[in-house]
Amino acid sequence: MNFEEVLKTRKSIRKYKKKAVSKATIGRLVNAARLAPSSHNVQPWHFIVVSGKSKEKVVKVLEKASLNKKEMLFIRMILKPAIEIIRKAPLVILIFSKDHLKEKLSKFTKYFGKNSGEWKKVVEDASDWTTQSTSCAIQNMLLEAHSMGLGGVWLGITLSQKATLQKIFKTKNNFQGIVTVGYPDERPKKTKRYSISEVLSYYD
Repeated sequence: MNFEEVLKTRKSIRKYKKKAVSKATIGRLVNAARLAPSSHNVQPWHFIVVSGKSKEKVVKVLEKASLNKKEMLFIRMILKPAIEIIRKAPLVILIFSKDHLKEKLSKFTKYFGKNSGEWKKVVEDASDWTTQSTSCAIQNMLLEAHSMGLGGVWLGITLSQKATLQKIFKTKNNFQGIVTVGYPDERPKKTKRYSISEVLSYYD
């Protein structure tokens, strides 16, 4: 499958066959992710593969949130199908990002004198740049999965439980979501895409 075919035929896959994903395959997926571009080349990503008791802990956190009436109704509704996807997926990867860039830039604050306030704003924005970089890594991972005959989906709704999941895994790294991967057991319908003319503008 060439690159254009990978781009055109990749779909989010939420149902998987009961077939394990090997460590060698996981290595290939993470290798593709780590080759992604990142702001100032800080490569902020970190990946945690969960199974067994660790996977059960993740599911329990999400289940508790889905039953918590203090949570927004929309979040509770979307969490329920996400939980089933995670529970049945042969491979579950939690995605985290480190604040390397923020730490790197904050060291220069002292050189800006009267303009240090403006520079601090730049430092704060670095968290957004880190999220963008990590998103590139996740895209690489999903494309590589598809090229290998696997399927995957990025479950962004799990971000609603960011603080709890960071606490469980005892990390100050920023939780960015969960990716599930496996051998497809569904064929999603082709979705309509906006045309180039609808998404492209030129300004002189």
